Amino acid sequence: MQTSLFPTKAAKVTQTAGIDRKGNPIDTFSHGENRAIDICPTDGKFYAPFNMTCKYHQRENGYNGAKVAIMSVFVSDEVVATPTGNSRVTLVCMHGGDCGPYVGCKYRQGEHFYTQGDDGGLDANNRPLVMPIHIHMDVRKGSNFESMDLTPTIQNYYLAGDLPVEDIFYNNSTVLTWGSGSDCVPFTLKTAGSQQEGWIQEGTIWYFYKNGVKVKGWMSEGGAWYYLDYTTGAMKTGWAADGSKWYYLNPANGHMVTGWFWDAGNAAWYYLNPNNGGAMQTYWLTDGGKKYYLGSDGKMFKDRRERIDGVWYTFDNSGVATLG
Repeated sequence: MQTSLFPTKAAKVTQTAGIDRKGNPIDTFSHGENRAIDICPTDGKFYAPFNMTCKYHQRENGYNGAKVAIMSVFVSDEVVATPTGNSRVTLVCMHGGDCGPYVGCKYRQGEHFYTQGDDGGLDANNRPLVMPIHIHMDVRKGSNFESMDLTPTIQNYYLAGDLPVEDIFYNNSTVLTWGSGSDCVPFTLKTAGSQQEGWIQEGTIWYFYKNGVKVKGWMSEGGAWYYLDYTTGAMKTGWAADGSKWYYLNPANGHMVTGWFWDAGNAAWYYLNPNNGGAMQTYWLTDGGKKYYLGSDGKMFKDRRERIDGVWYTFDNSGVATLG
């Protein structure tokens, strides 16, 4: 699997994202609705961050008569490793120079694929819009560009569902410098060899990283089972459901509990069946040759007499059932 690499070795970033990770606007003059950046590579060129194919290309006449590569969209050919998980990636580049790509053109990782240029458009008064030469870049996970609503991309120059560039690209021995002003907020690129590994606490929540990627779902580690949220990867504690089954994860360390368990908060005994993946037992249970009954909520019957399926049973203080 290829690693997604930043598309230049050296560059000046002149404008960064217009919204932060929480969706709050950042003071910026043209990126207020997206996470795109403007960048000026030292040699004026972008190099393919992974093997990819051009899926869309829009060319228009620039005000100086040249053919200007207004917008080109590329999709990785395969799933690639990013700092936030393995995925295919969609990349859009805009304002390129005259040597733009074409639909169907393939590029190998490290191959020159885009050259910076000026905007080549017109302002509100129909006058030439001359901007500093740069490349406008935006990225997102996924490869479904053809089925996306292209309106934001074509009209506003960004990809719906875009992510910060540092969530998509690893450091490519890149040296970045930064423009001045509140519209250019420096960011840090992770290096592929220094990604997070193992248990990492972020605030009050624990996550487990493997090869720099958050593990999600059930995980066996160090002789214990853990339940990591399927969406966020956050380690679950206490009672947690997976489908129609309930489990209990030790609040102190996240370990899945099995066997008999006293829940002080509910003042009840439960049985977390090790023969059923640790799921909470309901209804009849035979353990050590003795019969017990646990209600639909998992609570063990004790100190009571109940009629079950037309038969009377007495449950002693230990929960053991006898007829009558």
